[in-house]
Amino acid sequence: MQNHAHARIQPGLDLGNSFSKLSVRRACCRRGCQQQGEGKNLSGTAEMGKRFLHDQSLEMPGVRKRTCGSLTSNDVMRFFYFGLHSGLKRQIFRRSIRKSNAMDRPDIPLNALRVFEVAMRQGSFTKAAVELRVTQAAVSHQIARLEDQLGVTLFQRTSQGLVPTDEARLLAPVLEHSFDVIGRTLDRFHGKRHVEVLSVGVNTTFALGWLMPRLEAFCSAHPEIDLRISTNNNRVEILREGLDMAIRFGASGWSGHDALPLMEAPLSPLCAPQLAGQLREPADLAKLLLLRSYRNAEWPQWFEAARTPVPPIKGPVFDSSVALAELAADGVGAALLPVAMFQRHILEGRLFQPFPVTVQAGRYLLVWPSERPQTRAMAAFAQWISEACSNDRPVAD
Repeated sequence: MQNHAHARIQPGLDLGNSFSKLSVRRACCRRGCQQQGEGKNLSGTAEMGKRFLHDQSLEMPGVRKRTCGSLTSNDVMRFFYFGLHSGLKRQIFRRSIRKSNAMDRPDIPLNALRVFEVAMRQGSFTKAAVELRVTQAAVSHQIARLEDQLGVTLFQRTSQGLVPTDEARLLAPVLEHSFDVIGRTLDRFHGKRHVEVLSVGVNTTFALGWLMPRLEAFCSAHPEIDLRISTNNNRVEILREGLDMAIRFGASGWSGHDALPLMEAPLSPLCAPQLAGQLREPADLAKLLLLRSYRNAEWPQWFEAARTPVPPIKGPVFDSSVALAELAADGVGAALLPVAMFQRHILEGRLFQPFPVTVQAGRYLLVWPSERPQTRAMAAFAQWISEACSNDRPVAD
């Protein structure tokens, strides 16, 4: 094989991601054998290199220039590349030459980064292990591995639990956004149909009293959005629960969140029809058990609006208006509820509003984290629900 075109790749020479050093050597040997079989004698590596290097216009895309003696890696790459047969050239291009401007990436410990993101969001290795369906020891191992690779401490272990360090707080939002983007992108490919997943946490009262009867209209108007609803009792953490948005009840917005007001929700006492006969004036409510929510200022506010002294309020406390409505419908007592959300119960004769007096204790709002960029699905849902709340009235069927 004296006449074979053969070259030795110097250690450290950067040939990019297109092909390995071994494949280049083999390709050149193979090319040399092919040309010798065709009766075409090559004049040697130096002569071939000299001939190709005369053409300064030839450039190999995707290869970083790095000085190697008197030649650059581009020079060597030109020589090797033009010595290959067309099949190998196509194979090279099919690989990664098109990534000419991609940055060099370090070895990224994706598993450890995923575990860290969940641990930061949950605030506990134990809760992170539950979400990831692994043991707590596995979570601790991945965190220790990540700390060792980064050369920093991510969590301080104290008697009160995990305390993230400054480095952890710097890394967490970057990872959270990145994993959200990856997750949403993967979710879009469902049944060979391009869809975008939108996860919304909704106050249970609003979900049952207003949203659910209208969801079909939204889904029909936006088949490209996979809307996923989870209900709650108004206590929700959007980021920790992996939501995009939430519908909450309150007097104002929440710190760190953008808010879109949806509708007012005036409160008024509701009770079973069989109890309404006992109530001729607001003061008669003292005869009934006054069912309370965890917002303990609501009954005093209503009695003040009704210009009636506040009676002793000793009833049980509930964190769900739906539960209060069911108890009131069963004749247990009177509940102070957002009337618009229980129109179905009133029209069905299960609940009765004995007095027209109402009090404003808050409104329903659509909220989302301020630092999170709004996706097309988020924007479409916000526009739809805002218009529906402005133009529509609660339905009863």
